[in-house]
Amino acid sequence: MSEKLLPPSQAAELLNSTTRTLKLWRRMGRGPAFHRVGGKVFYRLEGIDSFLERGRVEPKGAERCARRVRVALRPKVKGLIVWAACWGLISSTLAVWLIARLRLQAA
Repeated sequence: MSEKLLPPSQAAELLNSTTRTLKLWRRMGRGPAFHRVGGKVFYRLEGIDSFLERGRVEPKGAERCARRVRVALRPKVKGLIVWAACWGLISSTLAVWLIARLRLQAA
């Protein structure tokens, strides 16, 4: 119980959010666990970590994603494009276009 209590401003910073969002989440019964002390709201780091872990989503297997973007190209460049598409950094359509464009340049 000696863990430090964080004010909403610090909790929002850790969550890459705003204090307004935290307030909305409290009203909706969502977000990290919080404590009221003397009418003020505080968060524990443990509660923030738990909240983040509950929201964790494991990405789909890279193999499934790679099947959509199968083309012969230099392995490192193709791997980077497929990786970006699998992690949602670029769309699979853009990945296919990039690979096709790179193939034209290599020819």
